[in-house]
Amino acid sequence: MFDKSPVLDSVSWNLILVGYIQVDDVEEAIQLFGQMPEKNTIASKSIIALFCRTGCVEDACRLFNEMPSRDVVTWTAMIPCYEKNEKFSEALEMFVRTHREGISMDEIVIISVISACANLVVAKMGELIHGLIIRIGLET
Repeated sequence: MFDKSPVLDSVSWNLILVGYIQVDDVEEAIQLFGQMPEKNTIASKSIIALFCRTGCVEDACRLFNEMPSRDVVTWTAMIPCYEKNEKFSEALEMFVRTHREGISMDEIVIISVISACANLVVAKMGELIHGLIIRIGLET
């Protein structure tokens, strides 16, 4: 249906991309992403999520760095990506970078950062993050 559609707008492109991503078809998703006339934030975030799920962290990082604009979801997607792929130092570095940029954090990011601290056995950093959690009201 996509190939025969007379009108292919950003919604059409994003929907077909999400279909490939949902079945973890990395090759087709990347090929389609490369063909997209407009690589919007939604499409980029979706590919980053696919890269993270499939262990292609370097590709996710490269795409993140190439994005002309990023939102909170894009920034905070990279921290769990690093943590889930056992790149704990990178998760903490991204957390610090995110905090410096003034990007708000959610519970998912905090859990990933605490996990990274535990895996690296960096108690002092964990204590600092605990203080930040209390300051921003996420202690629950």
